[in-house]
Amino acid sequence: MSKVYYYGMRLRPYGPGCQPKGAIGVADDPSKKYWNIICYDRQLTDELAEAYDLEQIIIHDEWAKSPNHVALDIDWSNI
Repeated sequence: MSKVYYYGMRLRPYGPGCQPKGAIGVADDPSKKYWNIICYDRQLTDELAEAYDLEQIIIHDEWAKSPNHVALDIDWSNI
């Protein structure tokens, strides 16, 4: 799998017009800090992330190596 970029949705849940186009996956946040966690195959610009109130939280390669990572139940089919 290529690099995956994860973003926490701070102010609203996943839905039409609530995040930039091109998401490749979405998951509930097990920590409940974010409404949802969305995944992209590219890094969003700071301006785009800010416009949608997204916070970059993890990059797949770093996450996979972390002993403290939490597995996400990502739904890749509804995107």
